[in-house]
Amino acid sequence: MVCIVGGLSLAGSAHWALGQNNQLTVHSKSRFWIQGEATTHDFTCQVLSVDGSARLPPTRDPISASTSVEAPEVRVTVPVEAFDCGNRRMTRDLQETLKMKAHPKIRFELVHASVEKRDPDASAQWRTIEALGALTIAGTKRLIRLRAKGQAVDKNHFRVRGCKPIRMSYFGVEPPTKALGLIRVKNRVEVQFDLLARPKGTSGAAPFDTLALGSPPSCEK
Repeated sequence: MVCIVGGLSLAGSAHWALGQNNQLTVHSKSRFWIQGEATTHDFTCQVLSVDGSARLPPTRDPISASTSVEAPEVRVTVPVEAFDCGNRRMTRDLQETLKMKAHPKIRFELVHASVEKRDPDASAQWRTIEALGALTIAGTKRLIRLRAKGQAVDKNHFRVRGCKPIRMSYFGVEPPTKALGLIRVKNRVEVQFDLLARPKGTSGAAPFDTLALGSPPSCEK
Protein backbone atom coordinates (compact mmCIF):
# COMPACT_ATOMS: atom_id res chain seq x y z
CA MET A 1 0.00 0.00 0.00
CA VAL A 2 2.93 2.30 0.22
CA CYS A 3 3.58 2.05 -3.51
CA ILE A 4 2.17 5.49 -4.30
CA VAL A 5 4.03 7.35 -1.59
CA GLY A 6 7.16 5.35 -2.32
CA GLY A 7 6.98 6.35 -5.95
CA LEU A 8 6.50 9.99 -5.01
CA SER A 9 9.45 9.91 -2.67
CA LEU A 10 11.68 8.27 -5.25
CA ALA A 11 10.58 10.78 -7.88
CA GLY A 12 11.36 13.66 -5.55
CA SER A 13 14.85 12.42 -4.83
CA ALA A 14 15.43 12.01 -8.57
CA HIS A 15 15.22 15.80 -9.14
CA TRP A 16 11.53 15.92 -10.02
CA ALA A 17 11.66 13.58 -12.98
CA LEU A 18 7.86 13.80 -13.03
CA GLY A 19 8.01 17.46 -14.00
CA GLN A 20 4.65 19.21 -13.76
CA ASN A 21 2.74 15.94 -13.47
CA ASN A 22 2.76 15.55 -9.70
CA GLN A 23 0.11 12.81 -9.65
CA LEU A 24 0.66 9.07 -9.62
CA THR A 25 -1.76 6.19 -10.04
CA VAL A 26 -1.54 2.45 -9.42
CA HIS A 27 -0.87 0.32 -12.53
CA SER A 28 -3.34 -2.49 -13.25
CA LYS A 29 -0.59 -5.12 -12.99
CA SER A 30 -0.15 -4.43 -9.26
CA ARG A 31 -0.83 -7.34 -6.90
CA PHE A 32 -1.98 -7.71 -3.29
CA TRP A 33 -2.12 -10.90 -1.20
CA ILE A 34 -3.21 -12.12 2.23
CA GLN A 35 -1.49 -15.26 3.54
CA GLY A 36 -2.43 -17.09 6.70
CA GLU A 37 -2.47 -20.39 8.53
CA ALA A 38 -5.26 -22.63 9.75
CA THR A 39 -5.13 -25.75 11.88
CA THR A 40 -5.24 -27.99 8.79
CA HIS A 41 -3.64 -25.93 6.01
CA ASP A 42 -2.09 -22.66 4.89
CA PHE A 43 -3.94 -20.34 2.53
CA THR A 44 -3.19 -17.51 0.10
CA CYS A 45 -5.80 -15.08 -1.19
CA GLN A 46 -4.88 -12.74 -4.04
CA VAL A 47 -6.41 -9.49 -5.28
CA LEU A 48 -6.06 -8.61 -8.95
CA SER A 49 -7.66 -5.17 -8.60
CA VAL A 50 -5.99 -2.40 -6.57
CA ASP A 51 -6.98 1.24 -6.92
CA GLY A 52 -4.89 4.16 -5.72
CA SER A 53 -3.81 7.70 -6.46
CA ALA A 54 -1.59 10.37 -4.98
CA ARG A 55 -1.04 14.07 -5.39
CA LEU A 56 2.22 15.69 -4.31
CA PRO A 57 2.04 19.33 -3.17
CA PRO A 58 3.52 21.61 -5.86
CA THR A 59 6.99 23.00 -5.24
CA ARG A 60 9.56 24.84 -7.29
CA ASP A 61 12.58 23.14 -5.77
CA PRO A 62 13.61 19.50 -6.01
CA ILE A 63 13.79 17.46 -2.84
CA SER A 64 17.50 17.05 -2.28
CA ALA A 65 18.29 17.65 1.38
CA SER A 66 15.38 15.65 2.76
CA THR A 67 13.85 12.39 1.65
CA SER A 68 10.59 12.88 3.58
CA VAL A 69 7.31 13.34 1.76
CA GLU A 70 5.42 16.23 3.37
CA ALA A 71 1.63 16.07 3.42
CA PRO A 72 0.88 14.40 0.08
CA GLU A 73 -2.65 13.21 -0.54
CA VAL A 74 -2.42 9.42 -0.78
CA ARG A 75 -5.31 6.97 -0.85
CA VAL A 76 -5.27 3.28 -1.75
CA THR A 77 -8.33 1.01 -1.83
CA VAL A 78 -8.65 -2.76 -2.19
CA PRO A 79 -12.15 -4.14 -2.99
CA VAL A 80 -12.94 -7.10 -0.75
CA GLU A 81 -15.04 -8.56 -3.57
CA ALA A 82 -11.86 -8.90 -5.68
CA PHE A 83 -10.21 -11.44 -3.34
CA ASP A 84 -9.65 -14.90 -4.82
CA CYS A 85 -8.47 -17.69 -2.50
CA GLY A 86 -8.44 -20.35 -5.23
CA ASN A 87 -11.46 -21.99 -3.64
CA ARG A 88 -14.97 -20.59 -3.79
CA ARG A 89 -15.86 -21.54 -0.22
CA MET A 90 -12.62 -20.10 1.21
CA THR A 91 -13.12 -16.90 -0.78
CA ARG A 92 -16.65 -16.54 0.55
CA ASP A 93 -15.49 -17.21 4.12
CA LEU A 94 -12.80 -14.51 3.85
CA GLN A 95 -15.25 -11.98 2.43
CA GLU A 96 -17.73 -12.71 5.22
CA THR A 97 -14.96 -12.43 7.83
CA LEU A 98 -14.02 -9.00 6.43
CA LYS A 99 -17.71 -7.94 6.58
CA MET A 100 -17.84 -7.22 2.86
CA LYS A 101 -21.53 -6.27 2.70
CA ALA A 102 -21.17 -3.53 5.31
CA HIS A 103 -17.57 -2.55 4.43
CA PRO A 104 -16.81 -3.44 0.80
CA LYS A 105 -13.32 -1.91 0.67
CA ILE A 106 -10.04 -1.97 2.58
CA ARG A 107 -8.59 1.56 2.69
CA PHE A 108 -5.19 3.07 3.38
CA GLU A 109 -4.48 6.78 3.88
CA LEU A 110 -0.95 8.06 4.29
CA VAL A 111 0.13 10.11 7.28
CA HIS A 112 3.89 10.30 6.68
CA ALA A 113 6.61 8.52 4.68
CA SER A 114 10.33 8.70 4.05
CA VAL A 115 12.87 7.03 1.76
CA GLU A 116 16.45 6.20 2.71
CA LYS A 117 19.15 8.35 1.10
CA ARG A 118 21.23 6.92 -1.74
CA ASP A 119 23.93 7.73 -4.26
CA PRO A 120 22.17 9.89 -6.91
CA ASP A 121 23.75 7.80 -9.68
CA ALA A 122 22.38 4.50 -8.35
CA SER A 123 18.85 5.06 -9.65
CA ALA A 124 17.99 1.39 -10.13
CA GLN A 125 18.82 0.15 -6.64
CA TRP A 126 16.19 -0.87 -4.13
CA ARG A 127 15.69 1.55 -1.25
CA THR A 128 13.91 1.21 2.09
CA ILE A 129 10.63 3.10 2.51
CA GLU A 130 9.14 3.78 5.94
CA ALA A 131 5.48 4.79 6.09
CA LEU A 132 2.89 5.62 8.73
CA GLY A 133 -0.72 5.46 7.68
CA ALA A 134 -4.32 4.76 8.64
CA LEU A 135 -5.52 1.32 7.56
CA THR A 136 -9.25 0.58 7.62
CA ILE A 137 -10.41 -3.05 7.59
CA ALA A 138 -14.02 -4.11 8.22
CA GLY A 139 -14.88 -0.56 9.25
CA THR A 140 -12.16 -0.27 11.92
CA LYS A 141 -9.39 2.29 11.33
CA ARG A 142 -5.96 1.83 12.93
CA LEU A 143 -2.60 3.55 12.57
CA ILE A 144 0.10 1.18 11.32
CA ARG A 145 3.76 1.42 10.35
CA LEU A 146 5.00 -0.17 7.13
CA ARG A 147 8.46 -0.93 5.79
CA ALA A 148 8.97 -1.79 2.12
CA LYS A 149 11.56 -1.81 -0.66
CA GLY A 150 11.13 0.66 -3.51
CA GLN A 151 12.77 0.98 -6.90
CA ALA A 152 12.63 3.55 -9.70
CA VAL A 153 12.14 1.40 -12.82
CA ASP A 154 12.80 4.53 -14.86
CA LYS A 155 12.30 8.26 -14.29
CA ASN A 156 8.49 7.95 -14.35
CA HIS A 157 7.70 4.42 -13.17
CA PHE A 158 8.12 2.98 -9.69
CA ARG A 159 7.82 -0.37 -7.96
CA VAL A 160 7.38 -1.19 -4.27
CA ARG A 161 7.38 -4.65 -2.65
CA GLY A 162 6.71 -5.43 0.97
CA CYS A 163 4.94 -7.46 3.62
CA LYS A 164 3.13 -6.43 6.80
CA PRO A 165 2.02 -8.92 9.48
CA ILE A 166 -1.22 -7.93 11.20
CA ARG A 167 -3.59 -9.46 13.73
CA MET A 168 -7.20 -9.64 12.59
CA SER A 169 -8.46 -8.94 16.12
CA TYR A 170 -6.67 -5.54 16.02
CA PHE A 171 -9.31 -4.52 13.46
CA GLY A 172 -12.22 -6.09 15.30
CA VAL A 173 -12.23 -9.12 12.98
CA GLU A 174 -12.74 -12.55 14.55
CA PRO A 175 -10.71 -15.31 12.82
CA PRO A 176 -13.17 -17.77 11.26
CA THR A 177 -13.74 -21.28 12.60
CA LYS A 178 -15.28 -24.30 10.88
CA ALA A 179 -16.34 -27.84 11.73
CA LEU A 180 -17.53 -26.94 15.25
CA GLY A 181 -14.22 -25.25 16.05
CA LEU A 182 -11.97 -28.07 14.82
CA ILE A 183 -10.65 -25.85 11.99
CA ARG A 184 -9.44 -22.46 13.12
CA VAL A 185 -7.70 -19.68 11.22
CA LYS A 186 -4.84 -18.15 13.16
CA ASN A 187 -5.20 -14.52 14.23
CA ARG A 188 -1.94 -13.45 12.53
CA VAL A 189 -1.98 -12.98 8.75
CA GLU A 190 0.53 -11.45 6.36
CA VAL A 191 -0.47 -8.66 3.98
CA GLN A 192 1.86 -8.72 0.96
CA PHE A 193 2.09 -6.34 -1.97
CA ASP A 194 3.99 -5.89 -5.22
CA LEU A 195 2.70 -2.57 -6.48
CA LEU A 196 3.49 -0.44 -9.50
CA ALA A 197 2.96 3.31 -9.88
CA ARG A 198 3.09 5.60 -12.91
CA PRO A 199 2.13 9.22 -13.72
CA LYS A 200 -1.60 9.74 -13.99
CA GLY A 201 -2.88 10.08 -17.54
CA THR A 202 0.05 8.34 -19.26
CA SER A 203 -0.63 5.86 -22.05
CA GLY A 204 1.25 3.58 -24.41
CA ALA A 205 3.68 0.76 -23.68
CA ALA A 206 5.18 0.98 -20.21
CA PRO A 207 8.11 -0.94 -18.69
CA PHE A 208 5.59 -2.75 -16.49
CA ASP A 209 4.07 -4.57 -19.49
CA THR A 210 6.97 -7.02 -19.67
CA LEU A 211 7.76 -7.08 -15.95
CA ALA A 212 7.46 -10.45 -14.19
CA LEU A 213 6.24 -9.93 -10.63
CA GLY A 214 7.17 -13.38 -9.29
CA SER A 215 6.25 -14.73 -5.86
CA PRO A 216 4.74 -12.64 -3.03
CA PRO A 217 7.36 -10.98 -0.80
CA SER A 218 7.88 -12.56 2.62
CA CYS A 219 7.66 -10.76 5.95
CA GLU A 220 10.86 -10.35 7.94
CA LYS A 221 11.06 -12.74 10.85
